[in-house]
Amino acid sequence: MAFVREILDQHCLNQFLKLALKSFNEGNYQQTIESLEMIRQHDQSVGHKCSDVVTFYLIEARVAMAKLYWKQGNAIAAIEEYQGAIKLAPKYADLHLSLGRIYAGRHEYLPAENSFKKALEINPNYIEAILSQAYLAAEQGRHEKAVELFIGLSAKTNFYKQELFDKALAEANKGNLARAVKDFNLAFKTSPDRAETLCALGQDALRDNSCQEAVKYFLQAKKLKPGYADIYNLLGVCYTHTGEWSKASRLLKQAVKLAPHFTRAWLNLCIVSEKLDRKSQAQAACKKAAKLEPKNILVAETLERLSEKTPPHKPGRSEK
Repeated sequence: MAFVREILDQHCLNQFLKLALKSFNEGNYQQTIESLEMIRQHDQSVGHKCSDVVTFYLIEARVAMAKLYWKQGNAIAAIEEYQGAIKLAPKYADLHLSLGRIYAGRHEYLPAENSFKKALEINPNYIEAILSQAYLAAEQGRHEKAVELFIGLSAKTNFYKQELFDKALAEANKGNLARAVKDFNLAFKTSPDRAETLCALGQDALRDNSCQEAVKYFLQAKKLKPGYADIYNLLGVCYTHTGEWSKASRLLKQAVKLAPHFTRAWLNLCIVSEKLDRKSQAQAACKKAAKLEPKNILVAETLERLSEKTPPHKPGRSEK
């Protein structure tokens, strides 16, 4: 009877998942969240690990709801949705950035600053997070800090208007920090963040399984932001879908080089290395991910599986 009950449970869960994906594609994100949460809570109650598909769409649905709430002016609800998404993916820098921007919009400076710092802990080369810190410092009247951030940012990106930047730098050198901050603001704001838009388009294409289209968008974004680790990770994921494992490996290595605390990229590198039969590299990448996020169940299970696959070392004659 227990076996029959388990089959029935699995059938019900599959139906809920189908309902959730249908709701997601129709833009009914609240229904998506309710269906996926039911699956997640059931898995927790029976001691099963929630599937990656459920977790992925639950995060995406919560982010979509957060954006809708923010657009409607309901900041409290938007914050709650982002916090819910962060519980599921605590090492996803974009979530912390988006949450920080909402806090900044509400003039809640401390939580905003903490959110931007968290995003930069995960991805030290996250241009938007540094820029958001600079804008926040400027809004608070911390002109010296804002100038420091803007100048530091110029070494990481060319995505600003040079004429205005030079003018701001001249004002800063004269000690006119308030004037410099205004010009720095203009220098960076006059160039819209096209790379971020391209990344969003690429992620939409990837969700639709249009990998070639996604690659096109991510490559364009990479030209604009060659130091942005998320782009290399996303490109790596695209190439795993097309079976181009060596390309994926090179891109994922670049992602973790740019952002050493990027758990998701380390795990992706582990999976790709294993596919390429590079067992020691797979184990090393997985150990790095486990060190960064010890409570990540998927990382722990992957590391355990890799350890089981590794044959015990047999001593040679000279080691007897």
